[in-house]
Amino acid sequence: MSLMLRLLSATVVSSVALFAGADADLQKMLEQQIGRNPNVKELKVTVVQKTPIKQAKGWDGVIVELAGKANTQNGIVPFNEKNIYFVSGGVMAPDLVDLKTGRSIKNQVTPKMKTAYYDDAHRIYGNKDAKHTITIFSDPLCPYCQKSVPAALDYVKKYPKTFAVYYYHLPLESIHPAAITLVKAMNVAQANGIKDFIQKAYKTPVEASEQDTKKILEAFNKAVGTKVSAKDIESKTVLKHYNHDLEVATSLMVRGTPTIFIDGSKDNSRNGYKDIKIVD
Repeated sequence: MSLMLRLLSATVVSSVALFAGADADLQKMLEQQIGRNPNVKELKVTVVQKTPIKQAKGWDGVIVELAGKANTQNGIVPFNEKNIYFVSGGVMAPDLVDLKTGRSIKNQVTPKMKTAYYDDAHRIYGNKDAKHTITIFSDPLCPYCQKSVPAALDYVKKYPKTFAVYYYHLPLESIHPAAITLVKAMNVAQANGIKDFIQKAYKTPVEASEQDTKKILEAFNKAVGTKVSAKDIESKTVLKHYNHDLEVATSLMVRGTPTIFIDGSKDNSRNGYKDIKIVD
């Protein structure tokens, strides 16, 4: 959860509230509770999506968009965040926990992919009219991504009529600062038509903590077979692609890697593509 979202939710995270159950009543209740925070201004709450919870009959996971302005240490800044609440009848809870696993059920409640996100700039394999869509959000320095993503891509790329594959960069800057430079270099490699640039980039021999752009690019170019320069990765086109990927991840509440969507819905197993019937 972001710092801004913690600020917005401070008045409801520790409580269970009662309300009439309709979207308008939920919106009004949240606006009243969160609006009590003196640092929150011009708050608007919108219900975006409802998802029935399998383990808790009668409960829905509700995605709520919170927009407005907040008074922070850096001054008054606009915000637009999404949060998840759980509702059943006249009761709202900030979270539900699966008693068998001890884990939050929030990972079952995810926004659906928008049609606009299936664009040619992000399609790396498969036909546009393939029967199924696979969308991957990944960080090339994430250890789990390195083990699973290249293997997944090598599998799905063999079946272009079955899978249209879309890839979005989500570098985890706080733990993998070197990934920022790597994903920008990957954008350049993609624009230059480098085949299987993702699988090659994932083999870049660089420490996740490395912040020397020159060293990172030297390692990347050796692994991918390119000549990407520091100037290349700061072009307007690369920066636009980079920022767009982060915006899409935020809109879909994607905060970890790898995150995989199949036909628009989040695949928590990350291996669901293996169960899809091949039509090629």
